[in-house]
Amino acid sequence: MQPRDIGIILLIGLIVACLVSTVPFVSEQSYGEINAKDTIIVITDPDTYYPLTDSNAGLLNGFTFEDGNLTADYNGVYLIVSQWSFSGSTNNEYHLSLNINGVQESKCHAERQMGSGDVGSASYTCLVTLNTGDNITPIIENITSGNNATIHDFELTIHNVGSSPTR
Repeated sequence: MQPRDIGIILLIGLIVACLVSTVPFVSEQSYGEINAKDTIIVITDPDTYYPLTDSNAGLLNGFTFEDGNLTADYNGVYLIVSQWSFSGSTNNEYHLSLNINGVQESKCHAERQMGSGDVGSASYTCLVTLNTGDNITPIIENITSGNNATIHDFELTIHNVGSSPTR
């Protein structure tokens, strides 16, 4: 190896070190999880979404959890996957979705018509752009009547899939 080669290697190392030290490190492995089991959502008005607030935080990295809401710590594009196992009144149609900052996200949506004695399941997958401080809340509505929904098992996971999130 020539002295010139050693100088080039040192220069490249110095450039990389400078770049790394000036770019804040934020893991792209930002994720959050909400789950719930055996909870009743009281529905009094048809065609109105109700939040699933009786839930628990699962694994969190880049999210905080409070009162059934996940709050994003970083900007970015996120993949959301949600599955619901629930029961309700026969021949009632339920819609499942989520709110971002109190606004229903239409891309994240599923619906299910309940049969007699049915424990149904529904799921949705969507991509959303979130900003730091955005709140995510799972929601459900019965568009047929004011009959309740019993959530037997619920899981929502969210994972950053975009470029490096920033604060």
